[in-house]
Amino acid sequence: MKAIKDKGFDIPADVAIVDVDSSLVHFQPAITTVDLHPYDLGYLATSLLIENITGKNSKKTKILVPADLIM
Repeated sequence: MKAIKDKGFDIPADVAIVDVDSSLVHFQPAITTVDLHPYDLGYLATSLLIENITGKNSKKTKILVPADLIM
């Protein structure tokens, strides 16, 4: 963000910045965040891994990960 400002651009008027997983939630100016719910994501990943290791799931699996957009 410093480099963007050093080039004469304004945040958020000229450049939008989006954070993932709320690491910059308390940053000023406020930044839009995508919360991927890391605990739930880890649980899903672990469940799929265990299913693949034990042979319960041999097909490719597509999962839509729920997320929240926090503006």
